[in-house]
Amino acid sequence: MKKRGQISIELVITVGFALLLIIPLTILLYDHTMRTYENVNNNQAGLIARKITDTANSVYYLGQPTSTTLKVYMPENIASIAINGREIVFLGDDDSEIVSTANINMSGNLSSSSGLRYIVITAFENYVNLSEDAS
Repeated sequence: MKKRGQISIELVITVGFALLLIIPLTILLYDHTMRTYENVNNNQAGLIARKITDTANSVYYLGQPTSTTLKVYMPENIASIAINGREIVFLGDDDSEIVSTANINMSGNLSSSSGLRYIVITAFENYVNLSEDAS
């Protein structure tokens, strides 16, 4: 009977030691994964902002009534998008700011909700208008 109890206690100690190693490693892996996910979303938002300003410059230089549509996938961590003159500012949920500057004035309103978006960029005489297509 004594041997049986010793085996049970050794098994409990072994399982406890394994859990003592696995739980912190799981927490570290989760933390690293979340930071990587945030970095990918911020980089994606930066690429979208640059794509919008580059396309706005091109459309403006081609002249009125040039118009084009960008198909972009907005990441989840964008709290708001502001268009201020020549700048487009993406404000993240973590208070990060992504700013891209165009050579011309821009106006319009863009939704910050995540998912597939069609952004219509239209040239006018002194500015470029940004809007969303419902397609």
